[in-house]
Amino acid sequence: MATHAIGDEAISLVIATYEQLYQAQPDAPRHRIEHLGLPNREHLRRIADLGLHVVTQPIFIKELGRNFRQSLDDAFLADCYPFRSMLDHGINIAFSTDAPVVKDLRPLACIAAAMDRTDMDGEVISPNEKIGLMEALECYTVGGARANGVEGKVGSISVGNSADLVVLEKSPIGLKATDLENLQPTGVWRRGRNEKSGVAADMNAAM
Repeated sequence: MATHAIGDEAISLVIATYEQLYQAQPDAPRHRIEHLGLPNREHLRRIADLGLHVVTQPIFIKELGRNFRQSLDDAFLADCYPFRSMLDHGINIAFSTDAPVVKDLRPLACIAAAMDRTDMDGEVISPNEKIGLMEALECYTVGGARANGVEGKVGSISVGNSADLVVLEKSPIGLKATDLENLQPTGVWRRGRNEKSGVAADMNAAM
């Protein structure tokens, strides 16, 4: 099951429901929570204990951050989309944009938002919840595959996986978040075939 829950009360209800479901069927697949906007530490502990997936949207920090700052008190703002805390609890995270709710659909912009947590006004929201580049990349690749139950097919360049990948103009490693989101792709490969040229890649190990 994948259930949307943003506020703390909604999150409490969803977790309690999943706990009851697992009591009735302990071997059920790992369920998901979409968004998880305002969890507290007890929520995160229970999510980790259940092994739930979280599908969340860092780009909300950038595009909706002004609304968060205007509407949330300091305690809630500190727990607003707490990516660092989610990872520290051992929770599998999948990043997405929730398009068309937001305007910027670029995965690299979403990754940059998870790294610097800066909104459109240049204000940083919950700086303690920033995460690093490699962590964000994993959330956008392997994390998504895990949440969709297809980790053995996509999500990483591995033997037996589909050769789905994007080639960037330069390495993102070491770049600032503001530079990262403006990197341009030079090639998009899907199942070992260049989407632009139609030429098959020499990627036998990843096919």
